[in-house]
Amino acid sequence: MVEDSRILAQKINQRGIEVISISTDPEIISNSHLTFPINAECPEWLSPLVIVFPGKYMALELARHRGLDPDRHEGLTKVTETW
Repeated sequence: MVEDSRILAQKINQRGIEVISISTDPEIISNSHLTFPINAECPEWLSPLVIVFPGKYMALELARHRGLDPDRHEGLTKVTETW
């Protein structure tokens, strides 16, 4: 699986597309324009938090950069009905 990710990052980078990665793998990081390197010694039980936070933060900042309101999604209604 890691090898597939390495190949994908390399192919995308070769096509001139900006690659953003969250990884422990040095080869994936070297083929990325923006990286969130993860310490390889991070305990597995903690890794979802360590990986998800940078991704969610990046999505938030990307939405703001594009002038979008991250709390008002187009086509998504945040309504909870209680019966």
